[in-house]
Amino acid sequence: MKNGFEAINEIRSVFDDIYDKNNKLLIQIKQNESQISKLTNKIDEKSKLIDELKERYNILKMTKKLETPSLDVKEDNKELKLKINEMLREIDKCMALLNS
Repeated sequence: MKNGFEAINEIRSVFDDIYDKNNKLLIQIKQNESQISKLTNKIDEKSKLIDELKERYNILKMTKKLETPSLDVKEDNKELKLKINEMLREIDKCMALLNS
């Protein structure tokens, strides 16, 4: 009889160890998911910042072109008009996404 109880106690002990390890792993998974979520948000913020900085850079380039006299004014004006049209199309796309 003693062997049966010992076996049951050993099985219970192994089960308790596995159960504890499972709970610890579940907690770790939740922590990892939370960290992933935070890092994903940071990546999104950084991507938005990069996009904003790129846009500022492009505007600065255009402004610089307007400030510096050029021999080929017609070509610069054409390029400027194309860039403004491109920016307007991008703004329209953003507005459409916001409306949907």
